Amino acid sequence: MHEPHIGLKKKPRTYRNQARKAYLSVAKQRKSRGKATRKAIRKQLSYVQRNLKTIEKQMVETPRLPCGAIVNIVV
Repeated sequence: MHEPHIGLKKKPRTYRNQARKAYLSVAKQRKSRGKATRKAIRKQLSYVQRNLKTIEKQMVETPRLPCGAIVNIVV
């Protein structure tokens, strides 16, 4: 989705490293308490929500491809 905008727009910011660090800080605890677990889940959901908003925004800005076009999708 970012590919058509290369050179035209700045790459969207993702919080992948911060999300991983926050997850590992809770996952590595011997005993995770309920409050810490709920806080960690809320953080992860906010990262996902932010990324989904960015994707939706890019979908609106990106022109549609023709039906027969072949697209390389990298996961």
